Amino acid sequence: MFKFIFDRLMSLVGLIVLMPFLLIVYLIILIKMPDGSPLFIQKRVGLNGALFKMIKFRTMISIHSGVSISIKGEKRITPFGAVLRKYKIDELPALWNVFKGDMSIVGPRPDVPGYADELKGNDRVILKLRPGITCLASIKYSNEEEILSKQENPVSYNNNVIYPDKIKMNREYYYNKTFLGDLKIIFKTFFRMNDTILKFGYPNLLIKEYKFWTLLLRSEQVTLGALVLIYNKDVESLSEVSKEGFIELKDIVIEVEKKLKEEFTYDKINYLGLMMIDKNVHFHIIPRFSTVMVFESNEFIDYGWPLLPILENKNLIENKTLLKIKSLLNKKFNL
Repeated sequence: MFKFIFDRLMSLVGLIVLMPFLLIVYLIILIKMPDGSPLFIQKRVGLNGALFKMIKFRTMISIHSGVSISIKGEKRITPFGAVLRKYKIDELPALWNVFKGDMSIVGPRPDVPGYADELKGNDRVILKLRPGITCLASIKYSNEEEILSKQENPVSYNNNVIYPDKIKMNREYYYNKTFLGDLKIIFKTFFRMNDTILKFGYPNLLIKEYKFWTLLLRSEQVTLGALVLIYNKDVESLSEVSKEGFIELKDIVIEVEKKLKEEFTYDKINYLGLMMIDKNVHFHIIPRFSTVMVFESNEFIDYGWPLLPILENKNLIENKTLLKIKSLLNKKFNL
């Protein structure tokens, strides 16, 4: 009941605050896409399998013979529609569905009739949830259209890879949902980050944000200037990192080594990819020093030198010293 009240209150606030913006988008669609209504209304599967009419901004030409999945770059998506889809602006009218009680802020994305019919056995518990505007699966596959555009058979890839994974994640949400968990999902939706990024101190310890990665200062300075580099998507294995992510990773490594060398003149540098307790793809970046380093009258000892770094033996420093290291590196990495 609390979740239901929260959803209706937040959706009402959202509709009131965003109304001027929604009207502007409505008028732009009316001008740029005059072949139909600015709104797209479609039947979706809701709570307990009941159908409801979901409202979105129209992003495609009115008459097309496309499939139920969307692929980046396909002709039926208009240029302005592509912008709306990229920033998920087309989803905002669904706040009305939330206010009416058809949907929730957080919950599995509503399927078109047909897909929900394929749910079997324990997977059908998903239908006991109100569909939502956002969920962990939609965050993970926020670039779904781009992923599908690179597949030889997009429909087959969606049906056999993406959709089953979404079902698994939504089923896990059903059994583990909490109000606090919903708040975290809302936060991650706006800031596009995973649990590991939040755990390591975002945004307080942020050094630099990249397109696919986030660089943070480690709160526990194993050595002077120790960092952690985290992949932005909610993935748990290197095989799930995109090709573009790996390309950017190389550029980041070059930048990190250059900037840390200039600032702290390390002797070696280690990259530790543990992903055991903190499951999302990330690397601990540990500069190595053969001698004791001094920063702001604080001594930093590399306890493991010249062998592996000992993560348990951290240098004890005050928070103000940590923030000074962060400030120094912020300037260095954002020149």
